Amino acid sequence: MKKTTLLNRDLSMAVAGMGHHDLMLVADAGCPIALQTVRIDLAVRAGLPSEADVLEAILSELSVEGYIVSSPMREQNPRMYETLARLLPGTPVTELEYEEFQRLIPTVKYAVRTGEYTPYSNVILAGGAAGIV
Repeated sequence: MKKTTLLNRDLSMAVAGMGHHDLMLVADAGCPIALQTVRIDLAVRAGLPSEADVLEAILSELSVEGYIVSSPMREQNPRMYETLARLLPGTPVTELEYEEFQRLIPTVKYAVRTGEYTPYSNVILAGGAAGIV
């Protein structure tokens, strides 16, 4: 049995499948996800699991070079904005207008659906090159 933090098989496979510059969406329960996108649905009920908990688990194994949020997050969901800054210290963040962020969603390699119900909580992680300095 796997001993590291990330125990969910599909999520672990997605992290292992991420390459440099690949995109992974970590989304709230209501985020529209394109049919062609590989979806990992972790949502159980409202708030379970939280997006912060899922992000913590993903980030225990995924090298991230940057992340993308929609610009309303900073004011409409400051708790998530601060959580991302705490979980990804020093990692560049790109803020896109809401519509532009929505247009980027169908281009992600993987989409992870959580039970998060707070508005503007979606984040797109850009895979980094692990071990390269």
